[in-house]
Amino acid sequence: MRKLSELEGAALGIIARAQPVTPYQVRKIFAQSPNPHWSASAGSIYPLIKRLEEAHFVSAEEHATGERFGQKYALTKTGRKRLRHWILGGDHVKLVGLPDLVRIRVAMMLVLSADEQRQFLTAMEQKLLEALAITRADVTLKAAEKDRDPLSLLISRGALLQTEARLVWIREVQAVMLGPRRPD
Repeated sequence: MRKLSELEGAALGIIARAQPVTPYQVRKIFAQSPNPHWSASAGSIYPLIKRLEEAHFVSAEEHATGERFGQKYALTKTGRKRLRHWILGGDHVKLVGLPDLVRIRVAMMLVLSADEQRQFLTAMEQKLLEALAITRADVTLKAAEKDRDPLSLLISRGALLQTEARLVWIREVQAVMLGPRRPD
């Protein structure tokens, strides 16, 4: 049995939580996620859901949207079993190791001039501040939802805490590599 990719597992999870769901709704959920790792493009989501259907992990039922017809998807028993296996059977060392593309680049930064290091670290700080604003807004939105799903709020809080920790770390790297920050 072939392992599910991370994108396949995430899509099955989204379908399980929101079923029955259209591919467009799956795309919206990916697009609204503060996690930039997932692609919400039609070119990735629609073929992915078709592959999940061909593998009998999801089943489709036709539904009308005005004069048009579309498909809504739900997990099959096989899909639920594969989703459970994906959640429980992951490589736990990799899961908690968190691939970090910024950390890899910081490790290689010595090939950059001092100006290039400053430029890179400033850009990373700015991107983290942008991500922090998006993630804070997501937490606020989820906390204010009337019938909120507690897992959605906890997931957003996890992203917020991770982003805050990353920002502290990138500022520590700046202090060590570039000297103390001057007040703005």
